[in-house]
Amino acid sequence: MNVGTDGIDFMEQLANYCADFHDTTGNVQLGIIGSRSNGIKSSDITQLKENEVFTNKYTNYIFENILSDKGRYIIPIYGELVFQHPQIKLSYTSTAAAAVAGMLASGSLNKSLIRTRIPGATSLYGSDLTFAEYEQLEALGINTLYRGKKTRRAVPYEVYLTNEYTMADEDSVFSKAAQMRLVSSVVSEIRGICLSNFDIINYDRIISEAKLFLLNLKNRNIIIDFSLGIDTSEVNDGKLIFEIELISALALKKVNFSLAAGPGA
Repeated sequence: MNVGTDGIDFMEQLANYCADFHDTTGNVQLGIIGSRSNGIKSSDITQLKENEVFTNKYTNYIFENILSDKGRYIIPIYGELVFQHPQIKLSYTSTAAAAVAGMLASGSLNKSLIRTRIPGATSLYGSDLTFAEYEQLEALGINTLYRGKKTRRAVPYEVYLTNEYTMADEDSVFSKAAQMRLVSSVVSEIRGICLSNFDIINYDRIISEAKLFLLNLKNRNIIIDFSLGIDTSEVNDGKLIFEIELISALALKKVNFSLAAGPGA
């Protein structure tokens, strides 16, 4: 994150990289960025509040419609952790970026990261913030690490993540990581279905498999409902245009997006 970085804007670089990756490949990639500022401390909050990116986000509007939204690919996490691996007698401090990436990759699509425990972390590195300071970070849309209760085993404390904000504006449907994870999964699966039928484009089979996949998400309570529209491109052979609407089981948010897939996409 942009705290203690001597003016280097790592978040902008990561946002541009993830947006370019999507524009080039059509796939969705999430970037998780942590902070390294020699431990959690109150003075960092002043820097974060003065940083325009946390107030303006990366969402651009034109006539109240979203023009671009590269911030949806970025998940900011403030705070540092102490990790301990008794098997190899190793303890170290680190950001939570890698740990949260593992949680996103392994967790169910209908489970959010809000108030979720960070596995492997034994304590925070730095001082405890006040409730008011946590509220200030929450208002900025910054996911923050906090110390939970003591444990009865070798782990001194449990450590949790406050939320799962992205760097999209709060009015964007993609302001939370859960919606981006859902879209990423759907995009990858449908693109795979289309490419698996690249020898002879079997439209009926593609439509059937795509609907079956979305029905499976509904049966698993990952989405509440969906609509699916498919059309062929008039310009590119072997290119299908999918118009997809999902109602996520988390927060009941409606997610609309278009997807081009197939060997001609």
